[in-house]
Amino acid sequence: MEGSGLWLLIFVLVAIAIVSLRQVRPHEAGLIFRLRSGFSRAARPGWVLMTPFMERMMKVDLRGDEETVMRRIFGTWPLSEESSQRPETQRVIAEVRLLKSEYDRTRPTQQPDDEIPHSGVHL
Repeated sequence: MEGSGLWLLIFVLVAIAIVSLRQVRPHEAGLIFRLRSGFSRAARPGWVLMTPFMERMMKVDLRGDEETVMRRIFGTWPLSEESSQRPETQRVIAEVRLLKSEYDRTRPTQQPDDEIPHSGVHL
């Protein structure tokens, strides 16, 4: 009986590890939102460890100009005066601008806009 309990524990730990890992592609940024507290942090390309069941990540395609990227996040750009004044919104905008500038400096080649898939935001 003790052996089966150990296997169950191992299975549960592996399942939690799988649920906790997310991959952000080189052309994406991950915006991580924590339950009840809103925007938590931004994730750069690579593997991201998240708190299971407490955080969710919105992946944003960084290809294209800044206006296109912001439209993918907020659905509209520029934002209304009221929306743009919220501290959480300002933090998201600042993080995305930083990640976008890093992406623009390091991307290998320039793609014309008509070759960029505009599938929107991936959850």
